[in-house]
Amino acid sequence: MDAVTRVPHPVNEPVLTYAPGSAERAALEVRLAELAAAPPVALDAWIGGERRPGSGEALTPAQRAWADAERAASRR
Repeated sequence: MDAVTRVPHPVNEPVLTYAPGSAERAALEVRLAELAAAPPVALDAWIGGERRPGSGEALTPAQRAWADAERAASRR
């Protein structure tokens, strides 16, 4: 083999604990509040080249009262 291969040592991302009072938890709570205040995202479907706009709510699994998107109907 002619080439000298040097594979870089793998480095993982830092593990965040999201402990109460931590900076990463505060940043997460700010972002969640921004998402909750934002209007729902339209999840339109394209079926057979035809656009089908959203016709219902796609709910967040953890908070059923928070609709984070509007889903499209797959049938006519």
